[in-house]
Amino acid sequence: VFSFLSRGIRAHHSTDLILSSFRRPPNRGHSLVQLIPEGAAQYWSEDDLPPECRRVLGPVDEAGPMQLQQPFLPVVVRFEVLPPTELTDAMFDSRDVLVARTLAYVRRFGSIEELQEHLGMIAHTNLEQVWPESAWATPKALVALLDLPKLAVFWGKLEWVHCRAKASTQLDICIGDKKLQRIPYSPHQLQEDGGAEMLQWMHARGGTCLLLLGRSSTILRKTGPTTYPLLLHRLFCSNR
Repeated sequence: VFSFLSRGIRAHHSTDLILSSFRRPPNRGHSLVQLIPEGAAQYWSEDDLPPECRRVLGPVDEAGPMQLQQPFLPVVVRFEVLPPTELTDAMFDSRDVLVARTLAYVRRFGSIEELQEHLGMIAHTNLEQVWPESAWATPKALVALLDLPKLAVFWGKLEWVHCRAKASTQLDICIGDKKLQRIPYSPHQLQEDGGAEMLQWMHARGGTCLLLLGRSSTILRKTGPTTYPLLLHRLFCSNR
C-alpha cells in the first residue's frame, strides 16, 4: 500500500480512507489497484487498519526534505481476496479494485526510492495514454464510464499550489503538453496544513514529478453529462 487517501473525518474523529496498492509486479500489465473492504463500504475506517498501518499516517521520524517527501510511508500488506459482488461490479471496473478481507501488516516497503523506481516503470508521459480525449467531460472531470481506468501514474510537473482555508489544497499540473488547473489534492485531511508545506517544497524544487491521479468515486450530476472529478492522490519527486 503506497497511498492512503482521505475521504473525510467522521464525527468521532476517525478518518475514512481509500487504499491504493500494486496488484502485481509493475512490469506485468495493469498493476495499480484500489483495495475495497469486505461489505458494502468502499472506504476503510482508520480503526479497521492494523496498528502498524495506522502508525504510518503519523509524522515521519526523518527531518528535512525527506520528511516532506514521504508523509505516508509505503507498507506491504497481506489479505484474503474475495470475489467481486454485485455492488462492486456496479461501482467499479474489476481491473481497478480488489475486495480484501483480514488485512494484515507484513513489513515496510524497502525505501521511498525503490517505490519511485517501481512507479516510474508504469508511468505514462501523456494523459491520452490512459484517458483519451473522448473521456473528458470538462477540463478537470471524466465522463462517468466504468471502463475508464480509475488510477494512473504520470510523469509531469507541479506548476502551482493553491492553498485554501478549510478546503482541499488545489494544484496546477502539466503532463505532456496538457495543463490541468486546480485539481484537488485528496489526502489533504491527513496533514494538518492540508499538505501545503510539502507541496510548496516540491514546487520550489522544480523538475519532473511522478503524479498519482485518479477519478473520484463521487459522481457529479450538474448540468450536462454525469462526471467523475479528477483528483491528485500523491506526488513523488524524481531525478529524471
